[in-house]
Amino acid sequence: MPMFNSTHDLCRALHSAGLFHRLGTVLDGFETTRQESLISESRNFTCTHPGTCTACPAGRVAIHPRPGTLSVTVPSVSGDRWKTALGAIVPEPGRTTPAVRDPFALGPLDGVTGWQRLTAFVPDTTVAHTLLDPGISARTDFRNHAVPGQLVATLSITPAARDDCEPAWDQGLRFLAVLTSAEPAQAVQGT
Repeated sequence: MPMFNSTHDLCRALHSAGLFHRLGTVLDGFETTRQESLISESRNFTCTHPGTCTACPAGRVAIHPRPGTLSVTVPSVSGDRWKTALGAIVPEPGRTTPAVRDPFALGPLDGVTGWQRLTAFVPDTTVAHTLLDPGISARTDFRNHAVPGQLVATLSITPAARDDCEPAWDQGLRFLAVLTSAEPAQAVQGT
């Protein structure tokens, strides 16, 4: 059964949760454009000062109505910035993630506590997974970009039930706030 029956139902839920307002706050300093789509509610974001800032990532944040998944995709980001943002949404200390019991688990994701690497079925791609709350799972995949030190990366945060949607989306906004921050390490301390 879908979380939301249509993008219209999803948009009503996003408005009532105040997500569009909070997304605007997180992406303050970025140009955002709505991407027309029947399968998701999406915003593209680009840095408004590309000549002075080389660290600001550009990308897309989308929420899909059927699973309620929030995803963030960037075509080029530093590996350190991506992993710092992943570290902002780690589960509570001591919580065992489902990836520990996953037959495809390969061990911890280097540099990010609480994330487990999984077997990647696409060459040269790193895949990792964690359980943020009992009803919220997160998965990332990234691969090296043509530019050394840069990644092509995606994060998906998926709620298990409709009641888990708002907390899942909040986790996505926390991740996006750190990812788009001028100082990601300092932004993690503020989350």
